[in-house]
Amino acid sequence: MVGGRAHAPERPDLDARTGRCFEEPDGTMPLTLTTVTDTGTAYGASRARGAADALAGGGSPVAVDLATGVPGALPPNVRLPVAEVAGVGLFRWSDARDRVHLTGHPRRG
Repeated sequence: MVGGRAHAPERPDLDARTGRCFEEPDGTMPLTLTTVTDTGTAYGASRARGAADALAGGGSPVAVDLATGVPGALPPNVRLPVAEVAGVGLFRWSDARDRVHLTGHPRRG
């Protein structure tokens, strides 16, 4: 996990010396986690084909409190941040000319 991004099925908590695995016993990944905040919330999607798919809006968006490991569904129209820095979520989007942009939005709540 570097720069607020996460792309593996397991999430370590270095302070508590614990880890959580979000992979099913048969190897399928029900959650793809893409971004982790400084406050211990991970964002991702269930049923996404991978991180790029989840960030592009694929699957169903979720937020996971890494202290409990319990995922919570987010509204289906929520876009996932590609990163979070100092409480500001960074969101990637492309304009009509297919130019990539990043927009920052302060975290709510």
